Amino acid sequence: MHRVKPVFSLTKLSHVAASATLDDKEYIKRSIEIGIQSREFLYENMSKLDKLTVYPSKANYLLVGVKKTGMNSKEFAEELLKRGVIVRDCSSFKGLDEYWVRVSVGTIEEDARFIEILRDLIG
Repeated sequence: MHRVKPVFSLTKLSHVAASATLDDKEYIKRSIEIGIQSREFLYENMSKLDKLTVYPSKANYLLVGVKKTGMNSKEFAEELLKRGVIVRDCSSFKGLDEYWVRVSVGTIEEDARFIEILRDLIG
């Protein structure tokens, strides 16, 4: 059964919670607004770091080139992980090389901490 079951299967409680969330239009609206604010905050602040290439986005993440840091995406992701931050190494993505990561949006507080960690890591 474990061989064929989906990795992220849905429990009954998860289904009930998801259904309730979808019915709460104000919650959805506010979540979208927070996500947009976070994305804009990250883009604005990461773009100021000369060693990063940050692309604008309409999604809940940013694509970031790290080649100028002197690290490839795996090394960069590992250094952030040592500091308590998880980013997606995109080296396995079709069309990208070993110098790209994906950074997801968070709360503004999480984003601010992430920017501090980035500044410490890449100078």
